Amino acid sequence: MSDSTLSDQILQRANALEDWLERTKSKKRLLPARLLGYGLLVGLLLTSNVFALLRWPIASLLEARPARGTPSSDTPSSTTAEQDTEGVPPAGAPIAVDAEELDVLLGSGRPVLVDFWASWCGPCIMMNEALRRVAKEVGTACVIAKVNTMEHKSLAEAYGVKGLPTLILFTSGEETVRHAGALSTSELRSWLAEHLPTQTT
Repeated sequence: MSDSTLSDQILQRANALEDWLERTKSKKRLLPARLLGYGLLVGLLLTSNVFALLRWPIASLLEARPARGTPSSDTPSSTTAEQDTEGVPPAGAPIAVDAEELDVLLGSGRPVLVDFWASWCGPCIMMNEALRRVAKEVGTACVIAKVNTMEHKSLAEAYGVKGLPTLILFTSGEETVRHAGALSTSELRSWLAEHLPTQTT
């Protein structure tokens, strides 16, 4: 059985449909099918955002309550207190960062994947599980950081983020590549494998 979640399956199919629409845009005879495809994509985006908007106030209230020792499933907790001697958090889970913490990560020399997201963004929420899984898999090869653009608008502006989610991979503190849009677990694995520098030890 596959390790993909419902979110992964939806994202994979939506991305496949988007690719098909791009490949067939010059084929006039497929116009009715293409219009249906665009309708499906718009419907999926609207539906995911409606669900995100409905859960947003509830999630905000739950986050505002005093924690009982367990981090929220949607918002990674900052691990500043758990950082190693270089100021870099331990691998294996996405971490929430602000501007100062992101600067420390980018200065660490390690590859850093930054997910710019917002709690009202349906595709962003759908990607959370993929990011958690991939963070465990890549371990120390890459730190996965999350920037909440509602809390840190200036960071999104500074990095030219136009849409959510946006993933930016940094190597040695410099932007290597970016991707706008949600990815499933397998798509995120492939994208990272393609762009992460190979480690020579």
